[in-house]
Amino acid sequence: MCLFDIARNGLSIGNIKSHIVRSGLNIDDIKSIITRIGFTIINIKLTIGKIGFNVGNIKSHFTKKRTRASCLRPARQ
Repeated sequence: MCLFDIARNGLSIGNIKSHIVRSGLNIDDIKSIITRIGFTIINIKLTIGKIGFNVGNIKSHFTKKRTRASCLRPARQ
């Protein structure tokens, strides 16, 4: 079954290629679209990174507040 599915997928990929050729789409156009998608992925990664840093800052802020609160309380012995 798996091999048959792979064969079918292979045929579908071939059909997509022929369709692209028939429609006369430039491969360069497709490449540019893919590169644009790639750039957007990079931008998303950067924004996620920034969000991650913000979350880290918020966490550190909260932990600082907690430490201050614990410092005010007398330590149990």
